[in-house]
Amino acid sequence: MRARGYPRVIANPLLLPPRLLFRALDDLHQIALAARDIGPRLSTLQDRADSIEEQLGEAIDIARQIEERGREAIEMAERIDTRAQAVLDLADRVDERASEIMAEAHTIQLTAAELALRGGQVAEALPLLQRALEIAEPLDGTVERLGRLVDRLPGGVRAPRPPRAP
Repeated sequence: MRARGYPRVIANPLLLPPRLLFRALDDLHQIALAARDIGPRLSTLQDRADSIEEQLGEAIDIARQIEERGREAIEMAERIDTRAQAVLDLADRVDERASEIMAEAHTIQLTAAELALRGGQVAEALPLLQRALEIAEPLDGTVERLGRLVDRLPGGVRAPRPPRAP
């Protein structure tokens, strides 16, 4: 018959207590060996834990520095965004002004074309004007004498001539 959960063991009643005693001594020896080894192991584990704690402290400091740099980068990006918006606004004004300048340039171009046309007409008429001057120059003295003659006629008073520039 079996007892609750325990197998039935056939054992020599005379050998049972010494066997248990040897087993207890062997277990006690194993505990002593483990206790002897646990001190340096605990010390090593404590050193590792201290090292890990130090590294975690450094990592937290680095994370804080990264966070601060991130804030600075965000602030700088916001300033860049503000300046970029100002540059875009300036570019819009420059574009508007460039459109006005282009319209004025077109007007100037049309005026220049008209001026060139008129200049061409004047250039074409210049030989004719020079020839007229050549013809009128010898008549200058004659016109003056004729004017004096008209002055002598009754009722023929000329308006006084402005003095000639030298």
